[in-house]
Formats: sequence, C-alpha cells, structure tokens
Amino acid sequence: PGLFQAEAGNILSGVALETTEDLGGGHDVTGIGNGDHIAFKDVDFGTRPTRVDLRLASGVGSGGSGLIVFRQDAVDGPILGKMAIGNTGGWQSWKAVPAGISGAEGVHDLYVTFETGYRSDYVNMNWFRFNTDVPSPGSNRVPVAVAESSVAEGDLPLVVDFDATNSVDVDGEIVSYEWDFGDGATATGATVSHTYTTEGRFTARLVVTDDQGATGADQIDIRAGAIQLGNRILAAGDIAHCGDNGDEETALLLDREPDAHILTLGDAAYGSGSDEDFACFHQSWGKHKERISPAPGNHEYGTTNASGYFNYFGAAAGDPAKGYYSFDIGAWHVVSLNSNCSEIGGCDIGSPQHDWLSADLAANPAQCTLAYMHHPRFSSGSHGDDDDVQDLWATLADSGAEMMLAGHDHDYERFTPMNAAGQADPNGMRMFVVGTGGTGLRSVGTSDRTEASDDSSHGLLGLNLSEGGYDWEFLPVAGDTYTDSGTTGCH
Repeated sequence: PGLFQAEAGNILSGVALETTEDLGGGHDVTGIGNGDHIAFKDVDFGTRPTRVDLRLASGVGSGGSGLIVFRQDAVDGPILGKMAIGNTGGWQSWKAVPAGISGAEGVHDLYVTFETGYRSDYVNMNWFRFNTDVPSPGSNRVPVAVAESSVAEGDLPLVVDFDATNSVDVDGEIVSYEWDFGDGATATGATVSHTYTTEGRFTARLVVTDDQGATGADQIDIRAGAIQLGNRILAAGDIAHCGDNGDEETALLLDREPDAHILTLGDAAYGSGSDEDFACFHQSWGKHKERISPAPGNHEYGTTNASGYFNYFGAAAGDPAKGYYSFDIGAWHVVSLNSNCSEIGGCDIGSPQHDWLSADLAANPAQCTLAYMHHPRFSSGSHGDDDDVQDLWATLADSGAEMMLAGHDHDYERFTPMNAAGQADPNGMRMFVVGTGGTGLRSVGTSDRTEASDDSSHGLLGLNLSEGGYDWEFLPVAGDTYTDSGTTGCH
C-alpha cells in the first residue's frame, strides 16, 4: 500500500501538526498521547505485508513509553501489529523503527491507535510504510517489551501495579518477564505489584525474553512521596471552554515539563466556572492539578461565590472567602491575588486584601517577588487597563516586586518595568499579560510601554527563577509560531 504521511490521515483525533525537521520537510503529527488515533480510509493492503516501518521521534522523559497499535476497521478493531517506542534522543530526532504485521489483506479502514499507561504525550510520527518481509531461515526477531503502570506518582506508601502483557514477539513467544523496581526489589511475571516505601524517583525496568533467548527492554519512571518541583514556572490564563480544544493544545506543553510549577491566571473554566465547566478543564489541564497554584477570574464568579473554582482546587486556592495567598519557590516569594475586588470587599487601601498584602510583603522581604492575578493593571487588549487594582499594583511596585502576571485579555503582552504610577522605570515592576491558555484570541494593540505583544498564538509563559533574576520565554503551541524571550536581574 506504499507510504503513508501521518498528517494525511482522514481522521486525526487528539493530535496536532507541526513543521518537521525530518528529511523531506513538510509536517509531522505531534502531541500524541494515550487514546489518540489516526485513521486512513479504504486502504488496499494488496500482497499481505509482514512488516511496517515507522518514522518516529520522541523526547519523552526517562521511563516514558507507549504502544503504537495498527488496527483494522475500528479504533478498537482487530490488531494487525503493535510496537513500543521510547525516547529517540529528542522530539525531532527521527528514527526508522520496524514492527511486525500479520492478517492485513484486502481493502479495509486502517486505524493507528496510541495506547499507553504514561500520562503525557510520548511520540511524534512523520510517516509509515508497509513492506513484505520474508525472514531468512533460522532468523529471530527481538521481542518488544512494553512496561505499563497503574500510577506514575503518589504519596507513600505507593502501591504500583505493573503490567507487561502488551509486550509482543512477532515470530515466537515471550517466556519470561523480569522486573527491577529501582529500589532494590525485583519480581518476575507479566503482571506484578510493588509497594514503594521510600521517597524519591525510581526507574522500574522490564526485560522480556523470547523462546529463542532474545531480549527486549522497557522502563517507567515512578515518583514516590511528595512531589519536588524545581524553580521553573509555566503560566497562562483564559484556558478551557467545553467543546473547544485550545486548552488541550496548551496542556501538551505542560505534559513536557513535569517538574514545573503551574500558575493559572484566572478564567480557567468557561463559561461560568461551574462544576461542569471545571470537568472540561480537568480533561486537559486537570491531569497536572497537583502542580497548579490558581488565581480566580471573573468567569469563576459566574457561579455564586466561585464555588466551582473552590470546590475543584480545594485548599490550593486558599480561603474561599478570600482567594488570595502566598508561597515561596526557591529564593522567590510568590503572591496569588484575587482581582475580583467587588466579591471580596475591595482591593484598595484599607480593604482586607490590601491589608493582608502589605503584611505579607513585610513578613517576606525577599529580593525577588512575583505576583499574579486575573485582571491586568495595564493592558493594550480589548479590556484595557484595570484601575480597580491600582493600589495592589502600587504596593507591590513600591516594595520592589519584580513582575506581575495577569490574563483577562486574550493575548500576550510584555511591558517595560514600571513604577507605582505606571511610568517606565528600570527599577520598576514588569507586567505580563498571558491570556493565551486556550480560549479564543482577541486583537491587541500597543502602548508606549509595550515591549512585545501578539494575538496570533496560544501558548504559555515559561519562567526560570534564579536566586537573583529570571529568564522568560513565550512557548507557542504546536502549529503557532510566536516567541518572545529575555533575561533580567532582580533589583
């Protein structure tokens, strides 16, 4: 049946396209995770193929792997062949990988399904090609090991069920399954269970052996105990809307950085922040819920007292009567504010939130401070400047805070550092508007203090926080192209 470009499928479910760096150019399919699939209609298999060669790339973290399964006529149809893929050296480090195929004949719809216990996207695909391959007498193909786990992380004691039953040997049978759990314990069998009692990261390794002595291997990363995140932040607001897929595209960026803190800058769940709206948010960003430090937006208050928001995030969102709190990331002090001023007694001097902010900054005199909320004090987007949060801005700027992040306007904008009055000042506070988390974008203008702006790309703001400064970078979703980056020190 010849060569199939992955992006040319009649159905592309759950995936995205990007410009490929592989030979020949064009596009590849990216953002592939568990449950996604590609379908090709009315494929004539001709002479029964026995092998499929796939052009694949993966930069998945250690232990990340998954199956690529070829099925006939339906997403859950008869299996023609399957193979496992792990890290190839990078998301654009392309390799040709063979797999065995049997039972393919006549004209049928072909479904390429992606099935894995790994929680994130794990492979990019450029193309695949069927071949008729007659093994030489006495040859033996190496078995493909596929290690899967019931969970990838959790509190101690962490019970993990491991499963190797998707491992395959195309010309024989697998006769042994050997597991090394990475903490000194081992086991044998296609399905085993292990309890981790020590905090840390462990690599569970599987080795399968076939009836002629050939072996294949796979591995999975397990994180046991409290999650230890680094000094990296990913941030955006205006995220999920039931029926749209923009949040799914930005969630793929989260998938690739499992050690980053996540800040949601309000309006996480359109249209009213109800429990049903947050169920849609949960399908994309929710798999990273344990890493999210949220701030509420105006759409969250479309439900009385933002009850859907506080029900969903729980203690991570702070006191439901307030919605503001602070924490530290390394040497940085981080403040999450509630800019829905009328809902919490105001934001001006003398309000409960302003009094709390003044006391919090006095108690945490860090050299570097970051604040975030939903409504931007300054913006060139459709909503524009928000005067209601001026006193919060001024108090932060006067205290020497480095930056303020916000959403609300569905665009990206970076301002020059500004003082309490909003005037350009190299010793002032920088404003980032990052309303690009997934919902529809809107046009943005500029001001005399705008350093960069864009209304064409969904994406996230990435921040690397160091002891005396920070780097920033706008990370666009697959298929979008805008970028912005820089570095500066704390003052």
